[in-house]
Order: sequence, then structure tokens, then C-alpha cells
Amino acid sequence: MLGIVSCKKEEKVIAESMTITLRLGVYKNDTIQVFYIKKTDDSYSEELSIKQFVEGKNELQTLNYELPVGVKPKNIRIDLGETANYHDSIRIEDVILKYRDLALDGSRGAYKAWFIPNENIYFDSDTLVHRLQIHNDIYDPQLNGNQLLNTKIIKLFPPDVNERYFNE
Repeated sequence: MLGIVSCKKEEKVIAESMTITLRLGVYKNDTIQVFYIKKTDDSYSEELSIKQFVEGKNELQTLNYELPVGVKPKNIRIDLGETANYHDSIRIEDVILKYRDLALDGSRGAYKAWFIPNENIYFDSDTLVHRLQIHNDIYDPQLNGNQLLNTKIIKLFPPDVNERYFNE
């Protein structure tokens, strides 16, 4: 009887992760970094981030960030580069957050409602081009997830997920 119970528990083991997909135009070699927090009142940290080098091209590119297995983030922040250049800009076509068969589709600029840009980013409301600038001698362009994004991310995770187990 115990053997059967143990087997059933193992069947509930999950190995799932959330994927963040960015479809963007990056015109210079740089690093795009995605930060995530596990609790709503946490601060973003390097330990909970994923960096990807991106080669500057005159065409759209797709970057995929897969969060560690079992992580159910409360919010995300996207850092749009580390190296300042004169007349920097990035065109962001899509931001898609996917977990299992559920997705938040931020295509055609819908993602703009989910983020608050910091003072290193400016853009017109009708464009997908984010202009990056040095502000007060600091260059750290960030799109910070807002309360709306927090609410949408939480809805990606069905309540039973919090009660399941996973192995690393």
C-alpha cells in the first residue's frame, strides 16, 4: 500500500518553467537582461536575473529567457542594455510571457501597459521604438513591471501549481 502512495506522489512531480520571449530590433552589440522577483515586495537582484548577449542587426531578433524550473515570478524587469551610444534605440515588437499552455501576449505594443520605463527610456505613445539616453550621468535603461503585469503573471499560475512539488 505504501508503495502505491509513493508512486502516485512521484507522478505529481513537475518540471515546468516560465518563458519570456522578446522580439526586438537591437542596432548595436549589447546585453539584454531580464530580472524577476519571487515575492511582490522583493527587490530585483543579479541572482534572480538572466543575461543574454545580443548582436546588433538591422532586422528583428527573438530572445528567449527561460526561468528556473518551479519559479513563479511575481513581476519582471527588462534592462535594455549596458553600453551607451549616441542615438541609442531599441524597437520592441513583442513581449510574451508563457507558462504551460497559457500566454500573455504583449504584441503590437500591448506590453507598454505592463511596464513603467525609467528616466533612461523615452518614446512616443504611438511607437514601438524606445530611445535610450544617459540621465544624470547614469545609463541603465529599464522597463519595470507594474501592478497590472503582476496581476496578469499571477493569473498564469493555476492555484494547484502552488501545491505541487518539483525536483531540480
